[in-house]
Amino acid sequence: MGALLRRMLVFLFPVTALVLSEPLLGLVTSMFIGQFCSTAELAALGPANIVISFSHYCFASIQIATMHMLGRLLRTGDDASAQQLLSSALGLALVCGAFVLVTLTLFSSNLVMATGVRDPEVIALASSFLQIRGAGQMGVLVTLVCQSAFLAQQDPVAPSAIGVAATLFSIAGHFALVANAGWGLTGAAISTSACNVLSALSLLALLNVRGRLRSAINLPRLRDLQGLLATMAPLSVKFISKNCCYIVIQTTATSILDVTHLAAHQAIFSAWGFCSFWLAPVEQAVLAMAPAAASQVERRAIMVVGMGLGVLIGTIGGLAVSCVAAFGPHLLTQDPLLWPLVGMVAGQAFASMVLTGIDVSSNAVNIVGGDVNYVATSFVVTLGIVSAYMALARHMGWGFLGVWNGIVVFFATRALQSGILAVRKHIMGIGAGAGTPLDAEVSRGERTAAGGKGEQACEAGGRARAEAGGEEEAAQGAGQQQPEASVSASYDAQGPGPGLEPLQPQHHQPPLPVANDQHGGALDQEGDAPAGDASLAQEPTQKSIQA
Repeated sequence: MGALLRRMLVFLFPVTALVLSEPLLGLVTSMFIGQFCSTAELAALGPANIVISFSHYCFASIQIATMHMLGRLLRTGDDASAQQLLSSALGLALVCGAFVLVTLTLFSSNLVMATGVRDPEVIALASSFLQIRGAGQMGVLVTLVCQSAFLAQQDPVAPSAIGVAATLFSIAGHFALVANAGWGLTGAAISTSACNVLSALSLLALLNVRGRLRSAINLPRLRDLQGLLATMAPLSVKFISKNCCYIVIQTTATSILDVTHLAAHQAIFSAWGFCSFWLAPVEQAVLAMAPAAASQVERRAIMVVGMGLGVLIGTIGGLAVSCVAAFGPHLLTQDPLLWPLVGMVAGQAFASMVLTGIDVSSNAVNIVGGDVNYVATSFVVTLGIVSAYMALARHMGWGFLGVWNGIVVFFATRALQSGILAVRKHIMGIGAGAGTPLDAEVSRGERTAAGGKGEQACEAGGRARAEAGGEEEAAQGAGQQQPEASVSASYDAQGPGPGLEPLQPQHHQPPLPVANDQHGGALDQEGDAPAGDASLAQEPTQKSIQA
């Protein structure tokens, strides 16, 4: 367990830089727009970011789906199928990115107005920003797929280095176009889109010189597309539902809080959101390492360590944000009127962060364990509970504390749903059964291959016994004993075929029939074995062959 913990920590450090690169890009844009642009441009950045974030949530699941499937294929040594899957995933990323580009170009104004904005100047600025950002969306999705390819090969260093370099490139672009050239939102959009495209091209080039996979791009094959969409669909529901929960919380805060309480909420919520990003590397580590585990025991150990790290990091993050809220609110805001308000929710900030650690790590365990549909359904249920609570908070006028109690309700609901399933089914093994369509598809492929090899072995064994029996009969009919010895010598030199018992030349043995029904029965029984373990998938077939 100690060696596995060290492996995960070594994996986590570079992944942390990779995960934080995306929020850092958004932070860079916000800082430069706030320092060098007008108030209207700063106001337009808000609804534009909502639209961009929503489009990311719709298609971000392609990264997890690709990483999950590639990890399984690479674990079994099927590099050819893994390469075909990666090519299909890259093609799907380009298709989805082109769809986002067309949507943002044609309907940018409608999308901005859907966020609630009515000011004509803000709508025009945000629409222009979205149209330029749309040009980089294909690069964003290709980057996600390339990152999944590296992570599935247990190589977090390469994508992390590219992520850091892309962030530095974006900062330089903002300095040149926003601070010096004075291009405002347009310059920020150009810089960010160029960063997205450069990151994608760099990762594609790096794939060709590093690792077992290459950056070939093809139109998605039907089989690969079905496997990817089977996992992407429920994960997209998860991402969208989670984003909607945050939207419900934030819109409730803006509708029931006055300016002072709203400012205090934004100050502590920004610090809380930053600490929540510390948990993303744990999720990535579990999603990348568990499918590639060599055995079911190692896979379960990765899940245990991942959940432990999630709880630990969630607790550390909760202590950090609650201590800042209680003892250092001046670090969050310079307004003394807000300091006691920020300190009021230190307990809620700590509790919700610990619950977030449980939820994030448990979700990763449930996804790799084959319960993607459950994860999606549970997020929809959570959205309903959070919406009902926030409606009650608005009706009862519970104010600032009511909003933060709602955040605790959000993640307590999530932790109960995800944590109990992860511990019972995937850690303790209680009620383990069939997984998602993706797991079932991989298991069916492994069973088919194992069954085909078993039937071929039995047919070869039957033919060998038939030939041995024929030669023995001929020798007995001619009254000769020498051929019998030659059969034994030939057998000793070649050894028994697959599934054959040692031949006994002195006794006639009829050919064994190929027991197709027995093989089918063995494969049907194997369906209850945990998906993704090739050794478990092949063991019943081997036993039926030996029988």
